[in-house]
Amino acid sequence: MNKKIAGSDRDAASWYVVFSGNEMVIITGKGNPLAIRNVSDLAKPGVKFLRITAAKDLATGRTIDFLKRATALEGKPELAQKIIDATDDDPSRPTSVPETVRAVREGTASAGVVYYSAAVAARNDVEIIRFPASVNMSESIRNAALVPGTAKNPKDANSFVRFLLTADAQAILTATGQPPAVPAIRKGDVPADVVE
Repeated sequence: MNKKIAGSDRDAASWYVVFSGNEMVIITGKGNPLAIRNVSDLAKPGVKFLRITAAKDLATGRTIDFLKRATALEGKPELAQKIIDATDDDPSRPTSVPETVRAVREGTASAGVVYYSAAVAARNDVEIIRFPASVNMSESIRNAALVPGTAKNPKDANSFVRFLLTADAQAILTATGQPPAVPAIRKGDVPADVVE
């Protein structure tokens, strides 16, 4: 924000709008056969837990933070590292969100931590366990939109950003596991034609 476009006096971006977010959740196989209800249940014998391990994937750090927060909330902070260490972490074969979902869906893993939106996309094949905002990382997983100063059709782009703030878009976001930010969070000089 507020940096100039090379060779120009125009800002590259002077505003943005946070329109939705996401959160970390646990997924289990359909029917939750091991009765996993809490993060501490991931440390039980017989639970094969899988987490995101790709070094450049933001979900890797978020998963670890989520596990630490949730076990602390459950009064068992010492279990976080045990759960983290129980996951195979082979740097040559990092685990992604889609691979975690697939492993739980296919039964090669009992449970995994993924984004709520990924869990919702697989909801016919997995069970979703959600957690309070104090631990689910929702305050740091945000989706924002802006129109850069280089936009060829800024009016149309502004219209799209405005659409993201409507009830219709919020219904789509809710249905896809990306809870809308209501009211939207505005930063900078948001154009009048974007304001709700």
